[in-house]
Amino acid sequence: MRESNENTNLEALVDIGLNLREARIYLSLLTRHDFTVTEVARLAKLSRPAAYELLYKMVTLGICKETPGKVKRFLAISPGVALPRLVEHQAEELKAAMENRQNKITELAPMLDNIFEQSRGQDDPLDYFEVLRDKKQIILRFLGLQNQAQNDVRAFTKPPYAIKHEDNVDEFAVLKRGVKMWGIYEYNGNYEATRKSIEPVYNAGENARIIEHLPAKLAIFDDKTSLIALNDPITGKVSITTLCIVHRDFSLLLREAFESFWAKAVPFDKFLSDPAIFQKRQSILAGGSDNGPQ
Repeated sequence: MRESNENTNLEALVDIGLNLREARIYLSLLTRHDFTVTEVARLAKLSRPAAYELLYKMVTLGICKETPGKVKRFLAISPGVALPRLVEHQAEELKAAMENRQNKITELAPMLDNIFEQSRGQDDPLDYFEVLRDKKQIILRFLGLQNQAQNDVRAFTKPPYAIKHEDNVDEFAVLKRGVKMWGIYEYNGNYEATRKSIEPVYNAGENARIIEHLPAKLAIFDDKTSLIALNDPITGKVSITTLCIVHRDFSLLLREAFESFWAKAVPFDKFLSDPAIFQKRQSILAGGSDNGPQ
């Protein structure tokens, strides 16, 4: 029974991130006051230098500590303290690894894009177009293009959402890198929901405006690559099917359309200070139509 419990504990410690030797030594440290390096080397069937290295790694992880004295001795840290430390250490390592990968992607993607574009030469013009129909594929493509952006991102945002605005946490990292972001949002009539959705990214540096209606969902990345989802011509509803178009001239054409809507949209700070602004705009429009030609 005792051996079964020990095996279960070993497996659990391995599951949360220790290797088998570390887990075995930690369990052994829990059963007695302390160990010398020689005792640890014998227990783990390691050379003394290897045992030193293993123990100092465990000290770094925060699951055991060295006691002062002529002979180096090591004792366990209480599991209630040690195991949360271990998880925190792993989370920090994972965060650092992900940041390192993202930095490498940011550096590498433009260079590989340049190689890719140079190799295309006089390829079929249809190579510039890709149709995305799967929701997960659309989300991954959008996030990938957003994270690779070097200069700016412009977007029309309207339902149905492939990814909710508040769930797009990568946008904060992109803004922090200094990428300029402009967003025009279709107003759904709910002031409080709109405010809560947009305010965090607005405070982080996004240039945001709101408008009554947008004809399509659109994102333009560095005036080079565009994602666009148009209304279904039969139902009139926005389709999740999205075109990915890698063409600078076409992106510049879409940017002109974006700028036209930007000029008509309400700045977010004005929207915050006047919750009834869209009702006022509707009243003005209605008044204008009443006074027009009969």
